[in-house]
Amino acid sequence: MLTLVKQDILTVLDKVIQALRHSDFSKIKLLSDHVIHDASVFQDEDSVTIAVLIYALSKILERRGSIQISSFIKLLDSARMNLVRNDYKRYNKDLSHLSSLISKLDSKYKRYVVEVINQAKLKKSSRIYEHGISLARAASMLGVTEWELMNYVGKSNLNFHPSFDVKRRLDFARKIFEDEK
Repeated sequence: MLTLVKQDILTVLDKVIQALRHSDFSKIKLLSDHVIHDASVFQDEDSVTIAVLIYALSKILERRGSIQISSFIKLLDSARMNLVRNDYKRYNKDLSHLSSLISKLDSKYKRYVVEVINQAKLKKSSRIYEHGISLARAASMLGVTEWELMNYVGKSNLNFHPSFDVKRRLDFARKIFEDEK
């Protein structure tokens, strides 16, 4: 596991455990968005797994606020400690137990996996588009439709960094059209 990924997962696990202890379920939703972003950036199995689990957990808590959360805290705390100790076998076993617990509570768990992966693809393709690659090309690179990407881009605040400032771009466009006359 990459050191940067490990550190980020540990930070997220700490925050999720703290949010569970304080019944701050809206924070877990925000954390799920953060780890989905990590999954899109790093595109490694560990980030995707945590993204799916945290997203599914946030969905369960959103709908069923009165569930027993102590078992979630226990598994997440154990996973965190095993990750700190570099005991990846036990860490993965804890995540597997967490996955089983979530899937028992929510029949939509498999859909969450697909949804998280699709969201990660959309985020990544929007970043490619943001860097000047055409929308069609950015969509095809990550296997999303142009419509999905257009919808995502329309709802997000992308930071385009054009190589020219607006005035220079306008002057350049005017020059092109003047030469056409």
